[in-house]
Amino acid sequence: MLNIEWKFEKVFFKLKTYYNKKYFPDFYLPKYNIWIETKGYFTDEARVKFNHFVTEYPEIKIKVFYLNNIKKIEEGNINEIIK
Repeated sequence: MLNIEWKFEKVFFKLKTYYNKKYFPDFYLPKYNIWIETKGYFTDEARVKFNHFVTEYPEIKIKVFYLNNIKKIEEGNINEIIK
């Protein structure tokens, strides 16, 4: 709708500090070089896994988008969110 190129769960990251599980961020936006994780609700397990990811891969830019963020994107305010 906004002509933003995205890739869905294209890559996974191995979490060495979390039982060698794989972490698949939901989307990658190449133009912004940012990964997006979408959550309606952040379960405790998902939050722990996400925290392991950001600790192990601090060089990766990632944001968690909740419903209110998605509404802002639909309004065309993506730059405000991905800062």
